[in-house]
Amino acid sequence: MEISDKDNVVLATGGEFPCWFNNMELLKRSGITVYLRVNANILYNRMRIVSSHRPILKGQKGYTLRHYIKMLTRKHEHIYSKAHITCENNVMEIESLMKKIKTYYNAFILN
Repeated sequence: MEISDKDNVVLATGGEFPCWFNNMELLKRSGITVYLRVNANILYNRMRIVSSHRPILKGQKGYTLRHYIKMLTRKHEHIYSKAHITCENNVMEIESLMKKIKTYYNAFILN
């Protein structure tokens, strides 16, 4: 069974998954997509702690890691921004995000 065959699933794709092939369009056809847009400096602070465990970041530290994260976020922004809903800087309260998802669902999926 494919994940797209299931109902009421939250799928966290991670990093570059939406950028490969036509994955973003497939995701959008399969459900409601949410882009958690986070400032590159915040991402750097998160990723510098776990970079050795992330294959794409392995061996990068300090300025090199910060620069790489900024480059990736700029490079992929045009794809990520195609999501149905964007949550800016990951500061949106969960209740607010759920309300946006329900509103989107009611307006576009049910009609």
